[in-house]
Amino acid sequence: MRLDSIARVGVFFVSCNVLAAGYDRPDLRKLFPRQAPVTLAGNSMTGLDLPPEVVAQCRGDLSDLRLIASDGREIAFAISSGAPTTMHRQVSQSIKAPVGKVQRHASDTDEREGQYVEVFDLEKINAHPQGELWELVFHVKAAELVRSVKVEEKEKDGTFHTLIADGAIYRVPGAEQLSIAHPAFGKKVVRVTLTGPSHYLEPTLTFESGRILDERKPSLVPLEEIGRRQAEAKTIVDLARPRGLVLDALRIETGSPAFHRPVQVWDAGTGASLRLLGEATLLKIADAARVEQLDVSLDRPTGDALRVEITDQDSPALDELKFQAVMRRPLLVFATKSASATLYFGGGRAFVPHYDLAAMMHDQALSVTGREAETALAMTDLHKLAVAHLGTIANNPLFENTPLLAFAMRPGAVIDRRAYQYVQKVYVQPSSEGLTRVRLNPEAQAAARPDLADVRIIDAAARQWPYLLDHDAGSELVSTSVGSETHGKGESHYGLVLPAKPMRLSEVIFETPAPYFNRAFELLSSDCAGGAPSVIAHGRLVRKIEPGKTHEAGSAVTIALATQRVGSLELVVHDGDDAPLALSQFRLRALISMALLTAPTGDYTILIGKPEEAAPQYELAEVREFVETVASGTSQLSGLEANPAYSIRARMQEGSGPSQVILWVVLGLAVLLLGGMTLRLARKTDPKP
Repeated sequence: MRLDSIARVGVFFVSCNVLAAGYDRPDLRKLFPRQAPVTLAGNSMTGLDLPPEVVAQCRGDLSDLRLIASDGREIAFAISSGAPTTMHRQVSQSIKAPVGKVQRHASDTDEREGQYVEVFDLEKINAHPQGELWELVFHVKAAELVRSVKVEEKEKDGTFHTLIADGAIYRVPGAEQLSIAHPAFGKKVVRVTLTGPSHYLEPTLTFESGRILDERKPSLVPLEEIGRRQAEAKTIVDLARPRGLVLDALRIETGSPAFHRPVQVWDAGTGASLRLLGEATLLKIADAARVEQLDVSLDRPTGDALRVEITDQDSPALDELKFQAVMRRPLLVFATKSASATLYFGGGRAFVPHYDLAAMMHDQALSVTGREAETALAMTDLHKLAVAHLGTIANNPLFENTPLLAFAMRPGAVIDRRAYQYVQKVYVQPSSEGLTRVRLNPEAQAAARPDLADVRIIDAAARQWPYLLDHDAGSELVSTSVGSETHGKGESHYGLVLPAKPMRLSEVIFETPAPYFNRAFELLSSDCAGGAPSVIAHGRLVRKIEPGKTHEAGSAVTIALATQRVGSLELVVHDGDDAPLALSQFRLRALISMALLTAPTGDYTILIGKPEEAAPQYELAEVREFVETVASGTSQLSGLEANPAYSIRARMQEGSGPSQVILWVVLGLAVLLLGGMTLRLARKTDPKP
């Protein structure tokens, strides 16, 4: 957000508090709806672990969170978001494992035939410093492998007792795990046994160590499933993402015992960027203990939903699917002499404080060394920090429960509704913060200018209400049909019926049971003015031969487009001497825009269809980034219809430039025409009394 935008919003809230307090220092506590008591250690560096129920009610950057001492003073803090849960943040060193006796043999007595066993005895070495984590790493050349791992420790009487009974290492397409945490490093002889098929690994063994700067376990938050479907040989699941959750990864749980499937996670829902957040290979092998990969690392989403696409191919869908957000657990680090304080949080009404302690954090580094490492350890090492305790969370009685966007919820200038060709009724129910997202469907977008500058939202008194446009708020699949179909001269032409003209599209999808094809195609489009069609996409439609596989309903083919505003669509497939393909179930992925409206609950009218109109100028645009973070309410839309009050005369009178010129030309012609008719009538009049 621009600094002047932040300042304007901040000044609004601070001004309200200053006036209420008689020009005393603003009471920050009024900005936060929730609170919880904090018991402090006093006069030492202290850490307060923030539970998920606190994080989920804050903005994603935890800016709407303050710590207030019992005497009313702010306590400066730094936020350690922890290392991303998918990374190890440590200062590493590597030691070659002192391998003594090595035994190798093929196992004939094993329950699984053809197993190759390798046994390594690791001699004693110096013990590692307390608090460091050591891993035993297997360096191998094999491109693919799966091995069970057993680790035993030798006692004084020569017997071995088991430390790890069911460990595993593996390298398969899309996943790799070639190390195990070592529970007893250095003090005794350790025996490591590898068992697996095909061949001996003959690995090189090393111990790798590192001081973990953050020992906090990640938080796991269950995600609500809001939709599921099977399409394009995939399981597609839509998940709600609670506002405020900073996701590092998505964990997918299933009751299926063995699988190896690609998965993609997309940003979706309101406010989404429609981009790929992460992809991985889901892996689980039934006959090897702990061989699994169920987490997908994610970039930061912006939408309020996630779309998960699991590629099944011909395999049945995974059983008992469940989804959890894997998120880092923030730590508040501070120092104070007070014995107690209160944590105030939530509401989204405060911005990031600039405390000096924040400059001492190194959260994003994978490894830090020297003085920076010492500072990071002092600030985040749970063994050295005093521990603060959070009490029961409750509502803040000082919270001023007025809409966050109350400053913007006021009507603008009155306009003449007769100048717009189309109207659409909408009932809005804003969130408690005063924001409603109004969906502009394909029909509404088709009736408007390409940039949607001629969209206005008015009340019964024809007063405008301010809004912001989100042009890429999401997408939806729209079913369509073939209006015309011709075959001949080695080509097939499919003219598609558009539900609205023009439409903004990103994909054309159709289905065919054909098991194999490889044909050139063009996708043609023309604008609504009736110009000659032009090629907007071309390439080849390809389905490779897969023996034993049949393609039935649900076998979709997708043609991706650069985002296009099209007035017609015609698919041309070059068949050559082959028979035409049987194409069916055409669908279009239409892009959806949203109006972020700041208006009270009630009935409104959307006006559309005045091409010469300039874009509206609302002050709300100055705080766009702030508005986009606010929770929104719902709206109910009626169908788009012609404006019964539409008047060309009113439209011209209200216009400027060309519209006014046209109006005066029309009026001048009318005067000349009427004058000529009057003269003709006068000449034909009988002169006799």
